[in-house]
Amino acid sequence: MVAVGSTTAEIAAAVPIVGPEDIARHVCEFWQAYGLFDRPKVEWYPRTNLAALPLIERIFKVTHDGNIDAVVFAGAAGGDLHKLRDAVGVNLVPIIDVGRSAGDFADVRFDPFNRDTWAETARCIVDFRSRRQRIELALREQHGPELELIAHIFVSGRPLTAKRLVTTPEAVCYPGFPSAPVTVPMAEAMARRGFLHRTFFDRMHECSNCSSRRLSVREECPKCRSADLREVSLVHHYRCAALEPEDSFRQGGALVCPKCSHHLRNYGKDYDKPGQVQLCQTCS
Repeated sequence: MVAVGSTTAEIAAAVPIVGPEDIARHVCEFWQAYGLFDRPKVEWYPRTNLAALPLIERIFKVTHDGNIDAVVFAGAAGGDLHKLRDAVGVNLVPIIDVGRSAGDFADVRFDPFNRDTWAETARCIVDFRSRRQRIELALREQHGPELELIAHIFVSGRPLTAKRLVTTPEAVCYPGFPSAPVTVPMAEAMARRGFLHRTFFDRMHECSNCSSRRLSVREECPKCRSADLREVSLVHHYRCAALEPEDSFRQGGALVCPKCSHHLRNYGKDYDKPGQVQLCQTCS
């Protein structure tokens, strides 16, 4: 397939492109090497961008029946790109950015005047289609937004990765997925069921009135500046005056003083817990 694709690219490169019809013809010929023998069926968003439609319709087959291979994003850069999946309302198909404005929020960028993007777009459409076909039967038998999130992770081949976005109240987004208020509850539900594994991203302060996280307060380790902190109890050993985090005393189910090696058995007689301290999970 690689050799065929390379040959097709060389042929396409050798033919001068004159107008939209020529562009569309060469793109479609190029895509046949990747198994796209028919124009991919797409919806386009936003539908108010009429200027982009004529060329899109020559390369893609625009339809509104819901049976599509992709969504073509022809919009401009803006502050609501983190809600792109919400606005499109479709998962399990790639979002193709034809305006160079969606960045990570799209799955692939397509420029009809740049042949380097032709192969990337074809591979993206084919990969989504192939993985989607592998789970179609399971999706017909089971439904639910949480399951669709897991399915989209598989079909897109993208991990559910958080990214800072200070223009939103929640100050975080998940490129390639619905907005954080939509994604987080579903991800938390699937994590509780064991289908997803949580990893630390950041530690933020939230306003108790409006739930906004756009605050300048940040607790971090003074040594490595990581915000991955854990609150633990301090243990004070009366015998030798050792004062250390409880983890330093803990040996299985017992407490053993790291300073004098004595076992601590009786709270209030051998030791007490005078307070708590933050431990860095990154460098401690």
